[in-house]
Amino acid sequence: MILDQAVQQFLIHQQASGCSPHTIGAHQRDLRLLLGHLGGDCDLAAVTAHDLDAFLLTAPVILQTDGTPKSVTSINRIRSTIKAFFGWLLASGVTSRNSSAAIRIRRGAGKPPTYLTDDEVRNLLKTIRTHKGWQAQRDLTMVLVMLNTGRPMKLVDYVQRLQNAKSLNPDCWQAYEHNSSCGY
Repeated sequence: MILDQAVQQFLIHQQASGCSPHTIGAHQRDLRLLLGHLGGDCDLAAVTAHDLDAFLLTAPVILQTDGTPKSVTSINRIRSTIKAFFGWLLASGVTSRNSSAAIRIRRGAGKPPTYLTDDEVRNLLKTIRTHKGWQAQRDLTMVLVMLNTGRPMKLVDYVQRLQNAKSLNPDCWQAYEHNSSCGY
């Protein structure tokens, strides 16, 4: 099978599988770059890992139209498209090997965390301290732990810990819910 036919079948498969039109559009653009590099009449059986490596180093893959380097995220999307396409070729029986198996997705640096300013911290603590009851004490304790350790606790983790505490000692939990002392 030639590359152009395989790309068309892959995109039809994605539509039939219910992929987002945005995903299909992104894959179509990425595969159009591959078609431009290898040629639409290229025999799939002849495509090697070396061919794909060479493609991933071409200007359309690594540079924007103005010549500035593309972000790691943009390049990774193209890598991911190539891996998905060649993985599908193998899974659907079009080819007997996955030429993209050696392609790796690079880790990006990620976004740096945003921190609260001193004024935001003061306002947060002031707001929490205006409330009374065990819930306010719990909230204050959680916020102080996060602020002083630099390790925010995800809400899911917090809820799971509460559920674990409740299942370990339901009598104590019931007393805690009624603001009684339970020894911890």
